[in-house]
Amino acid sequence: MTNLSQTEKALTTGASAVRTARGDVKHKCNTLSDRVTDMMSGWGGQGASAFGNLMVAWQQKQDSILQALDQLALSMEQTEADNVATDESQSDLHLTLQNRLG
Repeated sequence: MTNLSQTEKALTTGASAVRTARGDVKHKCNTLSDRVTDMMSGWGGQGASAFGNLMVAWQQKQDSILQALDQLALSMEQTEADNVATDESQSDLHLTLQNRLG
């Protein structure tokens, strides 16, 4: 036997925490983007253009992080569903064996 164990609904709880963190990250990034946009409103020239390109790259990386958090939460929920299905299947097999033994 292995020493592996899992608290019931642990992965679902973890997925919920990941989704909460994702919301927090998205909110903070939106706040930052809004503030930077306000600061850039009167800025022109090559510096402004270069900084605009930097902001585009930042938003692309931000989207990658948010997608990774979405995938992590989904994977955690799918893993828990698989674990529950496997546990139920094993329980049924053990019950069948117990009934055969009388």
